[in-house]
Amino acid sequence: MEAFGTQFIRKTEAIDLEKKQPTSLSVPEVTLRKDFRIWGQIGEAGQKEKLSFTSLTNQIDSGLKKGYTETDIIQAVINAVSPGLRLRDLLEIKRVLTLPTMRTILRGHYKVDSSSEMLNRLMNVFQDPKESAQAFLFRAIELWEKLMWKSGEEGEEDQFSPDLIQRKFLRSLETGLLSEAVKFQLKPHLSNSRVTDEVLIEKMNEAASLEQERENKFKRNTIVKPPRVNEIHTEPLSSNNERDTNDETQVK
Repeated sequence: MEAFGTQFIRKTEAIDLEKKQPTSLSVPEVTLRKDFRIWGQIGEAGQKEKLSFTSLTNQIDSGLKKGYTETDIIQAVINAVSPGLRLRDLLEIKRVLTLPTMRTILRGHYKVDSSSEMLNRLMNVFQDPKESAQAFLFRAIELWEKLMWKSGEEGEEDQFSPDLIQRKFLRSLETGLLSEAVKFQLKPHLSNSRVTDEVLIEKMNEAASLEQERENKFKRNTIVKPPRVNEIHTEPLSSNNERDTNDETQVK
């Protein structure tokens, strides 16, 4: 009886021990993060097939948001510079290279305008005679975007408020459009400082299409018709008249 009780107790302890032990081995999770990389190649300023300053800056900011260190980003930028450029030599030889310092060097390499220069360009933008109203709008929006980004950049000396930039942008559109008819159609929206790019693009397309339709209608009604030429038929001299003429000649 005592032996049975002892076996029962041992069996119960063994069951409790099995419950406490994990049934499977837990493997710690390991997260592998890829090295930060700049997509595209940094070349001379103005090369269309190379990486633009705006795209490069966006990738740098994206890397910071994802948690990459300044060292990772700086090395990725250096690796993206085309071999043989002085820019790469400068970045590699720089003993103390921080991210703000690298941004300054990149601005100088790309010859990026200051905020004041960009604002002046935006205020003086106008539609080229060979340019459509839509293309002019897209060009103005691009200037607006660059100025907004540049003015909000850390370390920029001249920083303008978004409200000021928006007012100058809308004013430049109104004064830079060639067609008075298109300008008239857009005027209510150009007076709204909260108007979106999507609304401006939509209304510009409508106004430009209406103006083109009007011009085509007037062209059809003012087509110059070629002058009408009336044919004049002359009858040849008869044989009798020729004979009379010959007789008169002989008499003389």
